[in-house]
Amino acid sequence: MTKDRRKTRRGPAWVVAVGVTLVAALVIVACGGDDDQESEDDVLSTTTAEPSSTTTQPPGTELAAVEPIVVDLLERKDEVTERALRDPAQVLDANAAIREELAEIFAPDEYNARLVVYQDNAANEVVFEPYNSDHIQASTLMGDLSTVDEDTVEGVVCTVYHYRTNGPTGGELKDGVAHPSRVTVVRLDGVWLIQQIDENSSQVCDPEASA
Repeated sequence: MTKDRRKTRRGPAWVVAVGVTLVAALVIVACGGDDDQESEDDVLSTTTAEPSSTTTQPPGTELAAVEPIVVDLLERKDEVTERALRDPAQVLDANAAIREELAEIFAPDEYNARLVVYQDNAANEVVFEPYNSDHIQASTLMGDLSTVDEDTVEGVVCTVYHYRTNGPTGGELKDGVAHPSRVTVVRLDGVWLIQQIDENSSQVCDPEASA
């Protein structure tokens, strides 16, 4: 499949609180029964998420050098996540190339958590598709990264969603819904990976706004 890569832009920090509950695309899955747990364990037991590169990348104290790496990770996250949401069954194959791509973007815990989500989506026949857009989501790094230590950096990300879900129990629509999150990126074996993305569902953001 030819990748349709988008430029993940870096924008100014701008967040406005609103009284609405939003849900991240990652965690929107149909409710499954206890029978799904065994298959989830099977996926995790056969999975080892390790970066394919051993190149030592710059430390978290060198933010100017780390920032382009984080921007690239966010761009790749959007592209690979979209493919997994459109066709979650492909991720169930332990030898699938998309698993290798996910392992090059996410730290092990986040990698495994996403496999469980895609497995649930496949089991419940939940499929995402773009709505009024070419893409399901687009993430923008807002403002500057901050250093936690040499192997950890954090930043604010604004993700805009354009999708519709389809499944046996109905679907959900998000057309231009934006919400911010704090991304934590860690350096494991010299390679930066996304460890965690914590969304604030009580807020929205505008990547086009001026500071």
